[in-house]
Amino acid sequence: MEVSMNAAAAKQTIKQHFQSLNDEQLQQYHINHDYFTGRPLSQPMMPRDREVSAEIVKKQRNLKRMNEVLYPAPTLGSVLGDALAGLQLSDEPNNNVQSAILEKPSEDLVKRAKRWFNQYIQEGLASLLTTQSGRLTDANLAVIKRAFSHNTVLIQNVCSLSAFWIRSPLEWDGQAESTQGLFEHLFVQYEAPAFLKPCWSRVMDEQTVPWLLCYLMYVQGGSLKALVDVFGWTPASHKLWHQLFDCPAKLSPEHAVLYAEFKRLGGWDEDLACLMANEAYVIDLLAPVSEDSRDFWYDTCRWTISKQYEMSGEVNRKILWWARHQFTELARQGEQYRLQGRSLAKVLESLTQYEDEQASIARARARLAERGRQVSMARNEERDRLREQERLDRLEFMARRNAPYHYSDYELINLSWNERGWNWDLQAHGKQWRFVELTTGNELHEEGQIMEHCVGGYSQSCYEGHSVIFSLRCDNKRTLTIEIDPLTRDLVQVQGHYNADPKKSEYNVVKRWVNEVVHGRVYW
Repeated sequence: MEVSMNAAAAKQTIKQHFQSLNDEQLQQYHINHDYFTGRPLSQPMMPRDREVSAEIVKKQRNLKRMNEVLYPAPTLGSVLGDALAGLQLSDEPNNNVQSAILEKPSEDLVKRAKRWFNQYIQEGLASLLTTQSGRLTDANLAVIKRAFSHNTVLIQNVCSLSAFWIRSPLEWDGQAESTQGLFEHLFVQYEAPAFLKPCWSRVMDEQTVPWLLCYLMYVQGGSLKALVDVFGWTPASHKLWHQLFDCPAKLSPEHAVLYAEFKRLGGWDEDLACLMANEAYVIDLLAPVSEDSRDFWYDTCRWTISKQYEMSGEVNRKILWWARHQFTELARQGEQYRLQGRSLAKVLESLTQYEDEQASIARARARLAERGRQVSMARNEERDRLREQERLDRLEFMARRNAPYHYSDYELINLSWNERGWNWDLQAHGKQWRFVELTTGNELHEEGQIMEHCVGGYSQSCYEGHSVIFSLRCDNKRTLTIEIDPLTRDLVQVQGHYNADPKKSEYNVVKRWVNEVVHGRVYW
């Protein structure tokens, strides 16, 4: 019995010693052999490390530095600072030093804001926190953390912009619960638009930072006209900055700009609601993806405002959709579409004609679907009769295609074509993106139905090799529809729901796909 136990122990010991060797051999085998067939590979298939973007690394570095500032390892000095802040006691010489540090001439505000923003973009928040370490003392941090204990993001933003404190936290004599009092004590001299205050409770990023600095310009008397250039903003009118005071507090900054500009042009709330209900018109007016889209936005708004006494809300919504459809279709041909100079009657006539043509296409689809259902249930003789009828319908349909038409082509429904091999999957901006080529008329129809635009009518163009259509899905949700010129492989158009312009992050993903896949691969 004892011998068998010793033998088992010996086997276990030997197995443990050789386990690492077995694991290494197994790894080498999988590197050099196909996983499914076991056949040797011509080249070793080395495992690839997950690609980490520079943006993620920058955010991780910023967060690490922020945690080091706000929650350092306890020292005797930090403990005493917390105690003094809790008692609201500090030596008089220290107060004088803090006041001297925090005093900045107002005329230098814009210059400091530009310098702060450039450093944030180029080096990140970690560098700024190091630069501002003289203000982020243990005593100051203790006051801020105690007053804003319910809002961690607010604590981070207040500390990140400590370069713009106009008073020391140690000079604040309010109660611990009075967060508004401390915030105004640190930053505020004048009033600012109400919608900007909630920005301080949002995580700081490259989209939020410009609005935080705008808030500081308002409350400390800086010039917004002198600052916006550094953000890359191009406002249509500098009256915008005064109009923003009339915006409701619940609006986001981007929506507030749309609200202010529409009101500046003379629009009503009812017409604004119609505009905001259409995603294609909810664009960034200060830094648009396309200047043509912004010009179209202003042109359309001026036209609808001039007709606001003549149109109901329902008619307004239809015309907004129709105008955007015309704008995107003519843009493919290098032409522009504008409502200015067109009468309401002419626009409604064109819209009605387009709706009639789309209804005709829908009826044709319904007939074909019903015919298919009947064919699957009918006897062979009935099936042959229906197929003959379908053939005659197609002949009639092709004859109609040779006749002149105006806006919409009566599409072929069952067309299909070969794919180009440009499908692609990637991870970007923390999301999963997938480019899927649409290779049948039914797929185009489904895309047009879901995305609420007219790509369903591109079947003939794709079949004849004049267009290639892709659907971009973000986390398995349809996000954009993309058209590529198959000859030049250039990007023709990118449209979102209701023919809306893509967001900047989405457009960057599309450009990367075009550069790396469409232009980067050669197919014979």
